[in-house]
Amino acid sequence: MTYATTDRFLEHFGLATLYDLPGVQEMKAAGLLDLSLPVGFEVPDPTRASEADDEDGSLPLEDDAPEFAQDFVGEDR
Repeated sequence: MTYATTDRFLEHFGLATLYDLPGVQEMKAAGLLDLSLPVGFEVPDPTRASEADDEDGSLPLEDDAPEFAQDFVGEDR
């Protein structure tokens, strides 16, 4: 897998170059590459849908539930 970044990403995080990004050892030391799951964590099982699910498979929304939508693709601001 190949990852890429932009100048805007570097600027946002206060980095001068890609070489200022943390390496594997720094990531491991921070616990960011630990693959163990927290105690009590369960992966959702979509085959165990509740009776409250709509016919289209989506969960019902409360009337006052906020709608989250963010468009990250577009023109620079």
